[in-house]
Amino acid sequence: MTNKIQVSVTIGDKQVTLDGPEDFVRTEVQRLTNLLVAAAAGSQSEVGNAGAHLPVNARATSEREFVALKKPSGHLETVAVLAYFLTKAGQTEFTPEDIRRAYARAGVRPPKVIAQSLRDAKNVHDYLAKGEGKGTFRLSPHGERTVEFDLPRNDGEQQR
Repeated sequence: MTNKIQVSVTIGDKQVTLDGPEDFVRTEVQRLTNLLVAAAAGSQSEVGNAGAHLPVNARATSEREFVALKKPSGHLETVAVLAYFLTKAGQTEFTPEDIRRAYARAGVRPPKVIAQSLRDAKNVHDYLAKGEGKGTFRLSPHGERTVEFDLPRNDGEQQR
């Protein structure tokens, strides 16, 4: 049985209260902290040509906004978009459970077997690479380029 805890976090003029199992609350507090650090680092960096390399948090502050901005087609692109968001938020490696939570935060229905979608994103499209630990993944350079430069896709262009 896991201990349930409640934590209130104040960010600027907003307050977030997290209530649930200790592991979940710790993970979400870490994610919020990573988002704040990434946003602070992004606001101090110079913006490249025409904003092409704007930090992810300068354009979207949540998975929901980022998925709406990138408009992925299918679960494999959605996995790449969520992996990109997690990576830019400071989480370089993730498990199927991390991606499931990201799907929930994005308000997108997850695939039936998330682990299979992660393997397909890795093996079929090279969006992901194997992580250090067993069952972990990380965003590949190809996946990063795809999310940054190819998404959202033009209306006539299909996923290959």
